[in-house]
Amino acid sequence: MIEAGEEEFGILDLPSGYAKGNCYMFYQTYHGLPIMQSSISRKLGRSLIDSLDMAELEKQRAELKAYWVKYIIIHKKLVTPNRPPNLEQYRQWYQQVYKDSSHAVWSVY
Repeated sequence: MIEAGEEEFGILDLPSGYAKGNCYMFYQTYHGLPIMQSSISRKLGRSLIDSLDMAELEKQRAELKAYWVKYIIIHKKLVTPNRPPNLEQYRQWYQQVYKDSSHAVWSVY
């Protein structure tokens, strides 16, 4: 939870997907931080996750910084073998601040 006086920021949970978005909303009930994606029944407009560049991480980083998204969390147990995130690419553009057997956390700024 964000304590009084701390800066507000959002997080990007990866990988993407409908069922995964449900998990991320559940996690949000604990940490209370804004998240970039979730599963909702009706979208009224485009959001940042709809236009976020997932291929060019330099562009992605600039977009995330502009919208105060401070961390990317990769949930390793939700990654599918046919679409794994390229962690070597992430190492070029983001600083890894935490990792364990289930998660990798990357700092955007």
